Amino acid sequence: MAKSTCGTVLIREMDDHQNPVNYPKITGTSIVFHAFIAASLICCSAGCQTFEPKASQENPEVRTHLSTAYTYIDAGQANLALDELRPLVDQYPDDAEIQNLMGLTQLALNNPTRGLFHLRRAVVLKPTSTYSLNLSSALIESGNLDEAQKILKNLLKRRENPPYPYKERIYQNLGLVAEKRKHYLLAEKFYRRALVENPTYYMAQLQLGHVLAATNQRAKSIEFFESAAITCPACYAPVDALVTQYVKTKQLPKAAALLERFEKNERAPAIDRDKSRQLRTMVATLMTKKQSRQ
Repeated sequence: MAKSTCGTVLIREMDDHQNPVNYPKITGTSIVFHAFIAASLICCSAGCQTFEPKASQENPEVRTHLSTAYTYIDAGQANLALDELRPLVDQYPDDAEIQNLMGLTQLALNNPTRGLFHLRRAVVLKPTSTYSLNLSSALIESGNLDEAQKILKNLLKRRENPPYPYKERIYQNLGLVAEKRKHYLLAEKFYRRALVENPTYYMAQLQLGHVLAATNQRAKSIEFFESAAITCPACYAPVDALVTQYVKTKQLPKAAALLERFEKNERAPAIDRDKSRQLRTMVATLMTKKQSRQ
């Protein structure tokens, strides 16, 4: 989830979208975590329990505040989202959607303790796959890998009606748990399983590329980074990863061309296009040094 801070999956309860991927601009989070907040601003309302608070669903004013909060998070302004959500949390403490979004907002503000509190509350109020997956993502980011893994394994066993349709997100987070433990072969297995569920799943493409690079499978890693760049042309993370691999394999002109194309992409965040320009300057310097030695 946009900025190259990504990997885990965050979701809100609404219709899903997959392609093209447009991850929100969230600052201050880790690379494996951004997609978490990004994708979590997507979602489906599978497996609702009988008790379901009606405040946010039926009150137009509340829906307006929630919509505004989502917009602020998408724009990387979590502090403004917090202002929208505080009165809602006080007024509707038993509304799972409000608790979920407050949790995501706190995470975007680098406040994981409070973020986990609200995400746990959302799961207690409405233990759907959606909210459980969000909680697992926050647990992964905070290093609570055992608890996250337990939640994810239970999600795979869960029988909901209707069934949760986005199992790639569960396998993605299982891959992240394995990757954080440096169990790269197991991580690769889970990321590939996610791509069986959805061959164009950006986050699995990206993280699989990183795992393959970590295990010295450079050609294969480039293949998946390239796929991720195609799936999400406005995302900087695969571009940065590809340039790293191109430089290591002495493909400097290819790296420079990739960066130049990204800088012309108006859908990409301005801050990422600036990063691309700075990186292209470094690549140009390397090219000049290489030519001077010839």
